[in-house]
Amino acid sequence: MPCEEFSKYLEVEVQKNITKDAKIVNAISDVIKTESISLSFFVDSLEIVEDELRKEFIARGLNYGVGISGGLKKVRKGIKNRLKAGGTECESDFRTFGRSSGNFIYKKVIVKQDVTSMLTPVHCFIMPKREKEMHKSYFAAEVIKFAAACINGLQNGTFHFGIKPLENNEGQIVGLRKSEYTPQTLKAAIENSLHHCFVGPCFEQRIFERAIQAVVIVPCEDESFVVEVDINPSCIFMKDTPVSLLFPPHGEQDNKLYKYISRQGIYIFETVDPKKAESLKIEMKETLHARKILEMSAVKPEKGLSNIRAQLQKRLTAGNSYVTDQMVPHIICGKYSSIANSNKIFNNIRDAFLSSPVVFDFDPSTVLIKNIEKGDNYFDVLVADDYTPEKRPQNIGSGKHWIYCNGNVERKLQSLPISEWLSGRYPFVKCALEESFKVNSNNRSLAVFLVFETILKTDSLYQIALDCSRWYPLNTVVISDKEECFAQLRKDLEPITEPQTLNQIFFSGLSWMDVASEVLSPIFPCVSGSVLRLPTSYGTLVTLTQNETNTMKLCDIEILSCEECKLAFEEMDKTLQDDTFSKKENAFYKGSEASWWNFFFDAQVCQREIFENITSRVEEKIYDGRERVEVLKIFHQPGAGGTTLGRHVLWHFSQCKTDLSKVYRCCVLRNVIENDSADQIFKLWSFKDKNKDERNPVIVLADNIPEESLEILIDNLNTLSYCHGSSHGKLFCLLIVVARIWESKGASDSVVLRQVLSPREKLWFQDRSKFLEKTNSKKQIESMIAFNVMKEGFCPDYINKTTRGIMKGLERKEEKLVQHLSFLNSYKPDVAVRPDIFDDLMEIETSKTTKWTIKELREVGGPVGLVGAQRRAFIPFRQTWNVESTESLELLIKHSSYDGRNRISIVSPLMAKASLQYIMEKESLDLKKVVSDFLIFLETQLENDPNSDSTKEIRKHLCDLFCYRQKQKKPFGDSKSAFSNLVTKLSEVNNWETREEAFQRTNDLMSNCFQITKDPYVGQHRTRLCISFSEFDIAIQAITLVLKESGKVPILYDTFGQIYKEKLKLELTKPNTDPKELIKLACNAIAKFKEAQRLGRVDNLEFYEHEVSVALLVLEYLETRYKGPFLEAINGISHDTNMPELYPEISCFCDGSEMQRHIKASLRHVNDVFTKTKLPFTLRSKPENGLLSMINKFERIYKTDLASSSPVETAISCSFTVVKNQYDKDQIRLKKTVNALECNLEACGNRLEKDLTTVVGFYIIHFSMISCPEFDEKIQYNYKKLLHLSDKLLKCQNERMTNECMNDKVENLEPYLYFSLLHWPLPDRLRLHEQHICKPENLIKALTRWQKLYDQKFYTQKKSELGKVSLSLLPKLFFALAKGQPGGDYVDTDKVRSQWRREADEQGRKRREVKRDDIWNHKLGQETFCRISGIVDGSGRKIHHSVSKHL
Repeated sequence: MPCEEFSKYLEVEVQKNITKDAKIVNAISDVIKTESISLSFFVDSLEIVEDELRKEFIARGLNYGVGISGGLKKVRKGIKNRLKAGGTECESDFRTFGRSSGNFIYKKVIVKQDVTSMLTPVHCFIMPKREKEMHKSYFAAEVIKFAAACINGLQNGTFHFGIKPLENNEGQIVGLRKSEYTPQTLKAAIENSLHHCFVGPCFEQRIFERAIQAVVIVPCEDESFVVEVDINPSCIFMKDTPVSLLFPPHGEQDNKLYKYISRQGIYIFETVDPKKAESLKIEMKETLHARKILEMSAVKPEKGLSNIRAQLQKRLTAGNSYVTDQMVPHIICGKYSSIANSNKIFNNIRDAFLSSPVVFDFDPSTVLIKNIEKGDNYFDVLVADDYTPEKRPQNIGSGKHWIYCNGNVERKLQSLPISEWLSGRYPFVKCALEESFKVNSNNRSLAVFLVFETILKTDSLYQIALDCSRWYPLNTVVISDKEECFAQLRKDLEPITEPQTLNQIFFSGLSWMDVASEVLSPIFPCVSGSVLRLPTSYGTLVTLTQNETNTMKLCDIEILSCEECKLAFEEMDKTLQDDTFSKKENAFYKGSEASWWNFFFDAQVCQREIFENITSRVEEKIYDGRERVEVLKIFHQPGAGGTTLGRHVLWHFSQCKTDLSKVYRCCVLRNVIENDSADQIFKLWSFKDKNKDERNPVIVLADNIPEESLEILIDNLNTLSYCHGSSHGKLFCLLIVVARIWESKGASDSVVLRQVLSPREKLWFQDRSKFLEKTNSKKQIESMIAFNVMKEGFCPDYINKTTRGIMKGLERKEEKLVQHLSFLNSYKPDVAVRPDIFDDLMEIETSKTTKWTIKELREVGGPVGLVGAQRRAFIPFRQTWNVESTESLELLIKHSSYDGRNRISIVSPLMAKASLQYIMEKESLDLKKVVSDFLIFLETQLENDPNSDSTKEIRKHLCDLFCYRQKQKKPFGDSKSAFSNLVTKLSEVNNWETREEAFQRTNDLMSNCFQITKDPYVGQHRTRLCISFSEFDIAIQAITLVLKESGKVPILYDTFGQIYKEKLKLELTKPNTDPKELIKLACNAIAKFKEAQRLGRVDNLEFYEHEVSVALLVLEYLETRYKGPFLEAINGISHDTNMPELYPEISCFCDGSEMQRHIKASLRHVNDVFTKTKLPFTLRSKPENGLLSMINKFERIYKTDLASSSPVETAISCSFTVVKNQYDKDQIRLKKTVNALECNLEACGNRLEKDLTTVVGFYIIHFSMISCPEFDEKIQYNYKKLLHLSDKLLKCQNERMTNECMNDKVENLEPYLYFSLLHWPLPDRLRLHEQHICKPENLIKALTRWQKLYDQKFYTQKKSELGKVSLSLLPKLFFALAKGQPGGDYVDTDKVRSQWRREADEQGRKRREVKRDDIWNHKLGQETFCRISGIVDGSGRKIHHSVSKHL
């Protein structure tokens, strides 16, 4: 305490203890001031002070008597006692305030409290008499009541649960014996009760959370114990106004104000009328000032040990309740084998290990992980020896990994000396740490070193600790019980690290038991593995443990137990049940996502009007559907409650009923990983249930999953259901897709949840509101924003009024945060971002100074003396910005968790729009300025921390705002909006502007976004915008810039081609357009589409279709304009002198030209992919995009016989599937065409090859569709003819391919199909037609070439969007060898399947067949198919089959 303040303090003490003589008092006070005597100097050197006082007394003619000397000594003694009470340890009957129990044990004696100042704790003794008083909720209520009195009296206090109160402030130590009390559960009970004492998150509640210290269990000598809680209302966070609260926490509440009042040296607990709170402000302000003086006087560097626990907890939690609320801990554990009680210590900090995404273990022993996991496989175990920086495992930081950094006894890997370790294992450990920090954000990651033994420079742990302390000084904490354990490390860091930073890194002085039980255990939430119960086909229940979940790696799905919440609820007593009900209800009604608890408590969720319609649709698909994987779509407008409805449907079908056959295994899909997610759903379906034919389907909720991911998932599920599904026709999986739509026009009312309530729903909300009014205050109900928005029927006026009222309470920087979040959630409602992205904006508070700040000096009211120059007693620690956020911000922000990490968003999409509108009006912003502000914010983040996952996430979110095109009706239809919602809004032409101005605004923002993010798809959509506004030159500039950054993205070249295509369309609408210019535009477009084909996947047909369509577009126009002369020119009959207006440009489209051949090849490729391969499930139901129409147009233009009115068939129109379609459509007409072609088979060249393809194809199809068991000479004749024709067809193609003069070098698959099918050496065929069937070596040669050609056409190694490699597209199966006479010994497989389905329908089987139905071995198959013997090689492609040759 400085001399000026100390002089005032000493005046009071002299008047109280020595004399009230003003002359003596003034003389003493003047000496203190003139000699600059501080409190500490007075205490340490009173003899020197007395010498100065005697001189002053003599000068003033006063007598310095014995009474004055003795009185001053008495004052000094009192000050020393106060200093001891403020932090130093002294002998007492009580546990030392602010300390853990350590080795302290209570004796069964009477204790007495003796309070000398605000820093000496008052004691509250409670000894429960009845069983209900032993409950945690009773304990929590009494602690809060006592804390309220201490806070308002600014008085330290200790609450004792287990000491019987006596008279005269005495207590009898009795002790408790209830074994289930733990610090964690009691701390949780206090937090839950505090939640009910205040209306929403508020500063007053935070005061209580900070003042109430950790729960301490103090043992007694007879194996009983006392539960204690210290209350420390430090002036650092206290206000100068009294705090009232709603009490009791449970039951009927009143506004209460409790206070400790000092009267004649006795501290009395009083209940004060809350209405008198204003009159207490002056008194409390003076008391707070006095407490500040006492706290400052108690501050000494050597006293810091008493506060280490609190300092370390603040450092780790960053000011929050738990470490994991805002931070991501990484436990780095040194050698532990030599410490005592290691099992007990690690058991206390088990949750700290389980909360860490990566544990770095420097002890080769495997004892620790076994103690932590306790039989469950929480972690993937890695050993540094197995990896290098170039070869490292996936998902470091996002999964759960336990890394052995220097040896592993089970793998027989010894610890290496430092030189070998640095060159071998160190690189991987370093990379793993850096990767995890990057994934989890450098700002929010923590490296927590547990140093059990002295570490030297020769230890591997030393090197990593040194690295961390240098790289991440604000994110590194080194803990040990003794300072000498890390003395060398600290010494080496001192030359390069600020002293205050070192104090943030190193902590020592507490025993490891204290660190574990009193420091770490209370600040890590309990991580317990839940046991799920699942129904089986036998009508029983089986359990799925956490260990089994981890072993099966079911990480992409959230499984719903059929007794969800029930077991946990039954374990609670009535009070805790009520607590849980209230807490879950409040969270849901304030805007949090509906939890399963909300459905468990029937009254909390409104059953929507379309709920029964949805459930009946689910049952219909389960019992009457025809697909192996059924899909049910629920559409909803943003904020209408679609997610809640989807979860409600899942709850309805998953929970136990009287009839377990109607209970289904259900899960929520978190995200889609190709193959993996479908495998997890299959594992859930089959878990502990062997009767696959009777299993109920799995019901999967897919909420806000991207359309492309769902298509892949459905395809994977179909494959699994075919391979492993029920052969009794039971459904394998029902996928409930919750899809957001912005426009619901045209959609059925029965499947769309709109922002409107039905009369029944309105009545429910009114009744619920009346119930809430009975149990909650008006202010509490007002804070239930989501509930009130629904109750008011989504009324815009109510939403705007509520939002504006909340927004007025925001600070300026909070308003900016809300602006950015509201912008994101207005256009992408499901976005939730990591809070650390706003750390710079919100100025995350990191205390680095060791001296008093100007703000603190003002609070003190005067200058500070020598004490101010000393190091602060509390170690500077960083706290996250949410700790000091306003109540208004807490009301607007919703917290959620994804991948175990905290995310924030605006509480509702409707509130997001209203918040953004308010800010725009207040700050006079338009949407362009809002977007520009966000772009500046993102640009700053990319400059400061470009590699963090938080920055990458928000960059992706912004790019999606410009790129993601919302579905308007159907999740899988073609009704995507032209542009994203943001681009659509930006490009709207307002009344006061021109169309060019609207375009310029949008184009500028998209250009700026691309320059900042370098995202190719932003550039692509900017190009599309330019095209839509017919700004083709700007479009070319835009796409050119994109290609410089990302030149290997096929869709970019496709978009480039669209520029020329759309410009071509525009030019075609103009009169007298130059045809040469049209041809140039078409050629430019085709060149870009060809480049897209070269880079893209062979099954991406759009690139090929675009090429063909743009060619046909210009050719049809020219045909219409020039008619016959054009056709002659295009087919090479006329010369350039006849049509100078077209030449030489038209020559590139002439028959036989390189471009014409490529267009024909593209058209053939589209036809082949659609007709000869097994398309993904999601493409099979799509139309063939006018394929036949394009073929007909192409053949009409390119024909050699111009005199004929009918087109001449090309190889495309002769393809098997085209002939098959014609056969099914009009067999008689096709037969006439074939008869005509048969008469002209003496032709040669291409004409012959095409005619043969049609003729052979027709007869093969015809004979595969008829059944003729009796021997038929006509069939044998036709079969013999087909053998000859198929051989001739294959030879024609081979000759064409080897003829250097031929331009058409495209090899077709049909000749190989027909040849192989007809020449396969079946016994009866050989017996009757051996001389006409090809030799085995020729057949093998044809089969080999057929396989090679197929792979060339349909094999791709391009990576798909989800990172998986797509191999060759699977071929369709057209025919199978069958029983019967030669020529009738093969069958159309579709015909057999159709017959099987008809028979299955007659038997009541509606679902599509699966592999286990085995049509091949079905009665129908056995009667139809011909089985051959042989051996299939490992590739699955070659069959070694032997046949006997007839002589």
